[in-house]
Amino acid sequence: MTTKMKEAKKSTAVTPSTARGAVGRVIDTDEEMLKYVQRGQKLAEAAGSTGSWLTFKGGVLKFRGQELKDNRAELVVLDAVLENQFYERAFDPDAPANPICFAFGRELGEMRPHPTAPQPQHETCAGCPNNAWGSGDKGRGKACKNVNRLAVVPWNDDMTAEQLATAEISFAKLPVTSVKNFAAYINNLLQKTNRPPFAFITELLVERDAKTQFQVKFNTLGTLDKKLIPTVLTRVREVERVIVSDNPYPPVEREAPPARGNARAGKPRKY
Repeated sequence: MTTKMKEAKKSTAVTPSTARGAVGRVIDTDEEMLKYVQRGQKLAEAAGSTGSWLTFKGGVLKFRGQELKDNRAELVVLDAVLENQFYERAFDPDAPANPICFAFGRELGEMRPHPTAPQPQHETCAGCPNNAWGSGDKGRGKACKNVNRLAVVPWNDDMTAEQLATAEISFAKLPVTSVKNFAAYINNLLQKTNRPPFAFITELLVERDAKTQFQVKFNTLGTLDKKLIPTVLTRVREVERVIVSDNPYPPVEREAPPARGNARAGKPRKY
């Protein structure tokens, strides 16, 4: 996975939580604010780009279209937000479409349609009939999909503070059926250690499942060295303000046909 990120326009995002134990810190000087704005600009393009996402389509873990070995990745989870998505029609692989209403937040009660949502369904997610149990086409499910958006950096056992400081941040969108797995992982860490997920090395793996086709699961591989915590805290403060970009759902583009002949695209560095 590459560690270089392109410049991008200024981005806004979900406001970091001020609850007890939250990661975000109050930035009280203009100089320090400018520093994080500049770093955030570099992350904004990645946040809105399909090229910097881990995907799980068909139960296959990929990064930038490349399958990852053993369907797993070692990483550090920097941040996560709740995301609600309401689609006008059922998924069609031949005609991909964006949700017509979507929302982001760190607490269920604060969620409401994003300013760029084309067709907001209600003033708040809590009061939206599409977010009620039984509103879906099948069973007791919801018409609105409740998922998680994660921001992560790759990890390897030889990673230095300098490499961690410049590692490219990528994103992952957990499917509805795997949200509980991530919640259980976080709760387990908090109950046993009272430390946030970014203090640990996490294994993300995708496993086949007879009922849901596949499940995204999480395991703890170890604890980050204390010497790396200041560096990872800096990365956390960067990403928590840009995990949701100004335009989280740019127009859908059809995939370009594969290259012909002997032309070979450069492969990204894998997790």
